[in-house]
Amino acid sequence: DVGDASLGCFAWVVVHGTASQVKHSGFEWGDLFSRNTRSGLLALLCTCLELAGLPKGVLQDEELDDGPQEFLCRLPEWVRAHGVDASQYALSRNSKFGSAHRALTNFERFWAAGIGAQTPAALLEGGFAPELNRWLVDLASSSLRSLRHVSVVAALAFAEALGRHATDLRGIQETMQRQLDAALPGGRQVVQLEQERR
Repeated sequence: DVGDASLGCFAWVVVHGTASQVKHSGFEWGDLFSRNTRSGLLALLCTCLELAGLPKGVLQDEELDDGPQEFLCRLPEWVRAHGVDASQYALSRNSKFGSAHRALTNFERFWAAGIGAQTPAALLEGGFAPELNRWLVDLASSSLRSLRHVSVVAALAFAEALGRHATDLRGIQETMQRQLDAALPGGRQVVQLEQERR
């Protein structure tokens, strides 16, 4: 399919991949994010833009510093100048890429795997969550319908992934607390559990 050339690797897997491929790609994004938060943010935003029918490379690393409003101001002119038709995009019902339902489900899966692989500190330190939120909220006000749609889906998937991750972490903490309560006071197991709980 000629349209597939416009999709980067994460977007391609969201559109065409199996559940296990999507989960693996989510973990790959998580690894990228853990090595370089800025690269992780750029990869997520580029994936959203590609799923909205915009070509690879429309957002560059240096534009992250300018913020979403600057990007949105130049986007309509860029779309006109490059003759981009964003009416055909991966999450639309009439998508040229195939099943929009599958792409939507895979997009949610991708977020769950990527966010779920992170530590709470990694997500909160360095301002990743607020910065991603700022971009997604602003992109949701774009003049391009496809970008509004994908941004809202991404924001909801991000919130759901954070909620699931918090629930999973709460369960782990409760299990560790029960083990700590059942352990002998002052024993080696207590010290180890106290360290793991932090």
